[in-house]
Amino acid sequence: RMTGTLLDLARQYGVTTPGGTRIDINLTNQELANLIGTTRETANRILNDFRKSGVLEIERQKITITNEVRLRSWL
Repeated sequence: RMTGTLLDLARQYGVTTPGGTRIDINLTNQELANLIGTTRETANRILNDFRKSGVLEIERQKITITNEVRLRSWL
């Protein structure tokens, strides 16, 4: 669910940057968790797994998808 939600947000609010597609809205981890119907802790764990895998970066509540092809492979 997280993968699909991030890709949907990138399609709706994404801004192309040299580092990838930045989702140009401020989202707290709690708000993202609410969107996918899970707890904040689970959302944090998933986001950290994605970050460690090199598919996204998070800075100041902004998510940048750095490897969309790899992220899509997890749908």
